[in-house]
Amino acid sequence: MSSQKKQVIKIKRIISSILCVVLLASLFASCGKGSGLQIFSADNELFATIKSDKAINKNENKAYLEIVVDEASEIISKSQNIEIKEARKALYKNKYKIYTAFDKKVSDNLLKSCDKKDDKFKVAAAITDLNANLVAVYSSKDGQKGTNFATKANRPCSALKPLSVYAPALDDGTVNWSSRYKDSPYKYVKNLEGVMRPWPSNANYVYSEKYAYIYQAIMESINTVAVKCLTDYGIMRSVSFLENSFGIPLEAEKTLAATNGEEEILGNIALGFLSNGVSCVDMAGYYQIFANGGKYEEPKAILKICDKKGNIVYEREHSQKQVIKDTTAEIMNRMLKEVVSPDGTGKAVSCKNFEVAGKTGTDEDYKNNWFVGITPEYSCAVWHDYYFENTAAKIFSDAMNEIYNAKEAYQKVFGYNAPVTQIAYCTESGKQFKQGCSFIKMGYYTQDKVPGICDRH
Repeated sequence: MSSQKKQVIKIKRIISSILCVVLLASLFASCGKGSGLQIFSADNELFATIKSDKAINKNENKAYLEIVVDEASEIISKSQNIEIKEARKALYKNKYKIYTAFDKKVSDNLLKSCDKKDDKFKVAAAITDLNANLVAVYSSKDGQKGTNFATKANRPCSALKPLSVYAPALDDGTVNWSSRYKDSPYKYVKNLEGVMRPWPSNANYVYSEKYAYIYQAIMESINTVAVKCLTDYGIMRSVSFLENSFGIPLEAEKTLAATNGEEEILGNIALGFLSNGVSCVDMAGYYQIFANGGKYEEPKAILKICDKKGNIVYEREHSQKQVIKDTTAEIMNRMLKEVVSPDGTGKAVSCKNFEVAGKTGTDEDYKNNWFVGITPEYSCAVWHDYYFENTAAKIFSDAMNEIYNAKEAYQKVFGYNAPVTQIAYCTESGKQFKQGCSFIKMGYYTQDKVPGICDRH
């Protein structure tokens, strides 16, 4: 064999070796790309591949991914009868694919709005659709290590009133739109100095000493009316309603009531000073009932989980529970729309192209600040910690306007389908007006709970 042929063979062998190395490298690279836990959005787009809990911290959707991994770990733990810790390891090792309700456009616009306030205070938000699918969350990036503020429990304050007081009381006929309570102290209690003071105080520390209607009490967040209405409905009845309807943990309240009497927890339930608190994800889930006809289901992020071969190992089955009547949900919805009117505590909400209803909640000394709102398509809870004012309604408004501006088509108005009737009532009695009544307003009522004819004129 000539030296020239030998040289050609040598060169071919070298090229072949190089091609093998390149091929092996590309195979390893492609394997690397597909390794780890793959997370898909609602439109089946891959939006995160994570190989460990540490990798979650580097993702801009960290707060949402934490919820997804927590949910998935619990699902795998139950299905395989293994510990949560082992299930969590299995998620990464076995290269599961998780399909979620995550909506990137909604998430990006929520992030954009919340980021504007992130340098002033810790802020969190959660958005669900009206079928209990968690589509987006936000949590401050400068929070304590390991804290997801979207799932952290805080006192809901007055944002709880529609759930703990007005919805159940309206549902069983204890009150209606124009039921009246005097805005005056419920009782007097001793302060730390031993001086008797009126309780509860209103946000403006003023008692009008006039009668306020239920819709007005919600609109203006009048604490005295909430307390009096709850006592009429029943404190422990409300505890049972919250536990049975939403699974809110109230063991601390029940223990206090058993030890010191029901009135010991009147402020906890009527004014939202819950011992264990609730999270943004929780509150977004609860408020769905005011936009979907009174049905509740716990919000979840995961729709489906597949193994690395594509086999479905879990698929979510929806199971909504009717917790209030559809008529109650519609009337509450209309009352909550008053909150975002120019006279309401949520007047900072400014959404012109679609309807909004909701409720503010403000803690003593502004330690916890809330706005929980609903639109014809979403339920959204916004929380922030200490600041000299409650700006949660403004954050909600900014976020929702961005979200809807990015949508090509959307539902603009709430779908009112329940058998609710609108009736004029006398503003002096709260009952149906008749000839001789000086001033009247319009209210919404169930057809079987229409107030009687005015007895003042």
